Amino acid sequence: MQRPLGVTLFGSLNRLFFGFLGVLMSIGGMVFLATREQEMLHSAGVQSPLMLRIVLGWMLLVSSLLMTSGHWVLKLEERGRSTTVAVAVLMLFGQVLQNLTHPSRLLSLSAIGVAAYPVILIWYFTQPHIKEQFK
Repeated sequence: MQRPLGVTLFGSLNRLFFGFLGVLMSIGGMVFLATREQEMLHSAGVQSPLMLRIVLGWMLLVSSLLMTSGHWVLKLEERGRSTTVAVAVLMLFGQVLQNLTHPSRLLSLSAIGVAAYPVILIWYFTQPHIKEQFK
């Protein structure tokens, strides 16, 4: 059975771009925070290092899950499709929480752009003809 182009595209994006690079950026941010805490807090506009650690930890978790689900999606495993949908819901949840702390960003272009990818993932991977590919 030939894998649909969208499955290949989203699986590759999740595994390499959002997954692997997200993990590297999270770990790099944690190392930078450990060595240059004051500079990073100032540049991020955050008062508490705990909040920044929570954000970096969340980013590491979501990126790791995206990398893993992307690998499974490329192998057309059902757990990859279901994990991708679950991670997309987590991404939307994180975006909502972030916007609750900064209501002025709720309708900003960046907030809409960040929310668009998980919405597209949920829509695509719940399509009946795509679900069929993973059985």
